[in-house]
Amino acid sequence: QSTSDSILTISGLQQGKYIIAAKDHTGKTLLNEIMVSNADMADVPELQDVHFVQGASRDYRLDTKSNYICRWKSPKGRYLNGESVTLDEDGQYILELTNNDGCSTTRTLNVSTMAGDGFARHSVSPNPTTDGNVDVRVEMSKSLPLELRLYSPDGALLQKETRLSDTYHATRCYLPMNGIYILEMSSGN
Repeated sequence: QSTSDSILTISGLQQGKYIIAAKDHTGKTLLNEIMVSNADMADVPELQDVHFVQGASRDYRLDTKSNYICRWKSPKGRYLNGESVTLDEDGQYILELTNNDGCSTTRTLNVSTMAGDGFARHSVSPNPTTDGNVDVRVEMSKSLPLELRLYSPDGALLQKETRLSDTYHATRCYLPMNGIYILEMSSGN
């Protein structure tokens, strides 16, 4: 629908995810995804995709603020009940939540298994450091790129490095103040 007003009324709107696309007079488009929920069930959370590591426990607990009856439909059509379930299949689960008044809403949860993170071994030494310098060594299970991000105790990004595919990566980081630092490593294509 097109309008020159800033308010647009849509009749017959149902619960679910919608994408709002707004285009200005220059042709630039802004896209925004929104979730329209039943008014009585506004506290039902949006579900984020779940990625399990190969061999890890696949137990999942839904955190809701109210008392809902939860019914899950697995990708293969099996039904599960309750807030705590075991998600033993990869794919899209459909969750139906029903409150005490019989009002219901649905959510989707995408579940996948990661093949492996590619990290064989890593070390950060010396730890603790006396002069602020630490050596980081990372051995990969196969030739993979690596991105390192070092965060200071107050959460500021201090250093970021992106490395091309290799089975071994090494670098040096400087820690300018006392405290606990976060070194985030990610790998993939």
